[in-house]
Amino acid sequence: MVTVVKEMGLTPESFVRTLPNAVGERHITQRGLTFLIENPALPDQRVSIELTEQAPRRIASITLPVTLVALHFDGFEPLAQEQFLTRFDLYFHKGGG
Repeated sequence: MVTVVKEMGLTPESFVRTLPNAVGERHITQRGLTFLIENPALPDQRVSIELTEQAPRRIASITLPVTLVALHFDGFEPLAQEQFLTRFDLYFHKGGG
């Protein structure tokens, strides 16, 4: 099993709204702040995601949400894991102008 931990500037509610697009056709099972992502076509591959809400980050008068996101990959070859993370990061990316 491989674990990737990310500190993300979002709330758990925002994460839940974006997750279905970020994982594509995979099936999502949610229990509290834990998510199991499975692909029926590849039953040996699964990703477990755990959220841990952190104290907000304050910068001057701005308050930003912070959530730790731990992704636990089981049964993924390195290339498949990289492809999953590339799509995941793309959907959660917040850009500025």
